[in-house]
Amino acid sequence: MSSMPPFRVEGLKVTFKAKIKPRAPCDRMYFDRDHRVHFELRAVPENNEANGDLIRFLARGLRIPKDAIDIAFGLKSREKLVRIKGYPPGYVIDRLLAMIVKE
Repeated sequence: MSSMPPFRVEGLKVTFKAKIKPRAPCDRMYFDRDHRVHFELRAVPENNEANGDLIRFLARGLRIPKDAIDIAFGLKSREKLVRIKGYPPGYVIDRLLAMIVKE
């Protein structure tokens, strides 16, 4: 069975499911054994801080503006659907893969 990263492409949109762990010692992105996307973020899960931290982390790593990234589902959950729009999917996916911490 092939283990492909879970990115879905529709036109100039890339979406993926992610699991968030707030209050981590550092910000990082990684895949679990099943190639699900996980983020550990320093922010606390209060007042939308973790959501904002996730968007800032992705914008910085992808080198795109924050308004090109949104949380399409799961604003109050640790399980989120992240959408990145307006950029070539190949660029976005290559940058996301470059952000992955190898364990």
